[in-house]
Amino acid sequence: MLRAVWILVGALSAAGCGQAAHLHLMRGREHLGTPRGARTDKAAEAHATAAAAIAPPSCDDVKVKAYNHQVCCANVKDVVEPETLETLAETIRGTRGPLRVVANSHTSNEQICTDGVGISMANFNRIHGFKRHNGVEYVDVDAGVRMSELNRWLYEHGRSIGYTTIGYRGISIGGGLATAAHGSSLRHPSVLSSRLEYAQLVDAKGEVHELWKPPAVPQASTARLRQAVFDPNAPTVDKYAGDRERFRALSASVGMLGVITRVGLRVEPRFNLDVNVEFIGDDVLFKKGVEKLVGDCDWGQLVWFPRAARFMKVCGMRTMDEAQPSASNSLLAPHVDAGAIGAFKELMEDTVANGAYFCFIESERYSQLKMYPPFVHDCCCKKKYDRHVIGPADLMMSSELTEHQQQLAEIDYEIAIPLSEVPKALERVRAYAKDNRLCMPLIGAFLRFSPVDGTTLIGHSVTDEQAFKGEKVMFLEFVVYVLHEPETERERAQQERDYYGKYRELAMQLVEYHHGRPHWAKNQTELFAKHREVDLAYAERLKKFQCWVHKYDPDNRFANAFTSRVGLTPRQSTSYADCATTSDAKPDDE
Repeated sequence: MLRAVWILVGALSAAGCGQAAHLHLMRGREHLGTPRGARTDKAAEAHATAAAAIAPPSCDDVKVKAYNHQVCCANVKDVVEPETLETLAETIRGTRGPLRVVANSHTSNEQICTDGVGISMANFNRIHGFKRHNGVEYVDVDAGVRMSELNRWLYEHGRSIGYTTIGYRGISIGGGLATAAHGSSLRHPSVLSSRLEYAQLVDAKGEVHELWKPPAVPQASTARLRQAVFDPNAPTVDKYAGDRERFRALSASVGMLGVITRVGLRVEPRFNLDVNVEFIGDDVLFKKGVEKLVGDCDWGQLVWFPRAARFMKVCGMRTMDEAQPSASNSLLAPHVDAGAIGAFKELMEDTVANGAYFCFIESERYSQLKMYPPFVHDCCCKKKYDRHVIGPADLMMSSELTEHQQQLAEIDYEIAIPLSEVPKALERVRAYAKDNRLCMPLIGAFLRFSPVDGTTLIGHSVTDEQAFKGEKVMFLEFVVYVLHEPETERERAQQERDYYGKYRELAMQLVEYHHGRPHWAKNQTELFAKHREVDLAYAERLKKFQCWVHKYDPDNRFANAFTSRVGLTPRQSTSYADCATTSDAKPDDE
């Protein structure tokens, strides 16, 4: 996550000039720079100003909604908050019809909806301490615990979850696992699911399962492998093969197997990060490539503004040095002067109305980042924005959202792309943004990374035998500003044709032409449908995943229209003859 960072896009201060005043100047500059025939007239300028003053549509009156209020689940009958495992199981057994898990609402598509009952994880909020399994130390934590709470508790107890901390601190542990959420590193595992050692699951029948990560694949002797090849009656070389597939399905289940209530995440010693920020022209991005830019960073990410032809590089290195006082990441909670949000919205509305010929707002956002780098610490009793900060790893890798979050609405896209396809994919983004005059001032194009990852079955970064085989991954995310509510059906159609449809088409092209995979917590349904159509390896993994859905939810109680359309839900005609048989045996605990 990363959505609210844009909010502070509107915060640009020139020397001695307030942010709001400066943004108004940029509005005039965009208008004057636009070809005369394409400029808005006085009436259209007034309309843009009035539209910017209207609060974004809200769905506070519904029981389940996405954080950005772009998905409002109007058909939810009730939301329950069981306080114990026993009451949760009783609720599932005593409830008929569809179910869906509700956490911190940071998923921004229709997978969160149900026509039945939502199950809130608000009361599953305890950290139970450290345990060991097969020599591995893990933290035993409820699925409803906020990631920031777990990270702070771990740091205080000398532990961490490495580089799998997500960019936004507010997600729940269960939600992050369900959607294969990730941090950013090419050197270290960055997908949260890679840390999973144990899970407690309540299935669609109200039955409780405790599942441990199976042992690693055994290193069988050559003679034994040869015997298995030539003797069909030879003993199975790997008796845990089926259990490994189940655990991969469980590690990023999109909530399809039931309610994950408690998990064990592998821990390691805590550490600090020494973070440096650089601001660079994007000719360097295309000449060097992303791997040369951040491949040596323990934690690294890029924020790219295609129309401004600039990017920000963030590189963090593990260090034994002490953290600076109150060191923290503020990327999603930037410095914003009073009145700047309104000025930003006016500039965005008018920029789009004028056709975004220059998109000066991207340059302004970049300048804002240079003026107020997204890392802070205390210096001389004041908060200082700095390009070089040393702090606790989790506080360096993640940020809270700005307090202005609800004043702006946005649509979020994120696509995982194998590293070999990244140069061509970035060229496509640059050319498409220029040709279609797209503006990405909210977070630019946010580039994050993962090494080769095999820990999930349908996570968007998982390796396979085709395009992602042995490939590191880049996650390309961009956020679309939501325009004012259209006053007529004609205006709605125009916004879709000339604005929203163009951003969605860019995401679709990344999926279709660069082996892109959509992030489960973001993106619109059409992208998942396209991905299923063009990625045969993914379609095969979906079939395997459906075996596990059938095992734990044979009546598809946790399904909805979204899961049916994208292939998470097995159809009635599905054959389960090829599904692996598995053991529910509990491995030895230490």
